[in-house]
Amino acid sequence: DPKLPRGASAADCWHIVRGRESITDPVTGQVFPGNFILHGVFQIPELWTKAGVSFTVGDIKIKHNGVATPIRYGAQIAETLQMGLFAWQVPAESKEAPQACVSDLKQRPQPLQLMYEKVWNACYGTPVKNPTGTPMSLASNLVIVPTQIQRGASGVSMVLVCHGISLGSKGELPSVTVPDSEITINVTKVADITYAVPGHSFTGKFQLLSLRVDVAKEARVGLRDIQVANFGQTPGVAAAALLYVNADKAGG
Repeated sequence: DPKLPRGASAADCWHIVRGRESITDPVTGQVFPGNFILHGVFQIPELWTKAGVSFTVGDIKIKHNGVATPIRYGAQIAETLQMGLFAWQVPAESKEAPQACVSDLKQRPQPLQLMYEKVWNACYGTPVKNPTGTPMSLASNLVIVPTQIQRGASGVSMVLVCHGISLGSKGELPSVTVPDSEITINVTKVADITYAVPGHSFTGKFQLLSLRVDVAKEARVGLRDIQVANFGQTPGVAAAALLYVNADKAGG
């Protein structure tokens, strides 16, 4: 293109979004070989566009098996990339002062999937075949979507799949809460289950919490997060958007 800036080359199309082109080893003072790009983009530079250059990445050629061909797919660029692993020498004696843990390491339960009890029972009780031959139920074919509940609903039976649940020393049940809301959840039972959480290829061991859910009539409509805490512990990180509160009929 005649409007290309002087000295322009295809290398100008590389943009480092995350990472660095080079890193200096603080121990040896030498530059590590290769690049340390974590996220790179190959596109026409803004400088070229402002200069009036009209062609696209598809007008640039790349060598494949020794033959220069126009770039049509990202895979043509990806196959030219190489990955490297470099060792970093660390001094045996550190002058840094010991640092305290940023948080306690007590196990926090993790909520994974919420649904109506009848739906879970129907799916979990239905075995399905799979290529691995692993015993698996229809529950493993579900997807994680927000479970909808009506504003003003009372005593709704739901289940919550969790990981890391443990009972108290006297059999105390965990608690389930919805932060900053007028929703009350009571845990009535804990059971061990085996299934594949959506996104996993193989089954694993999890815990199933049986719940009774009450929603106040004035509860805010929209998505809700859910937290779980073992007895005597503070809640862990909330699972986002597991529940959706619908408006009551009177409110449309």
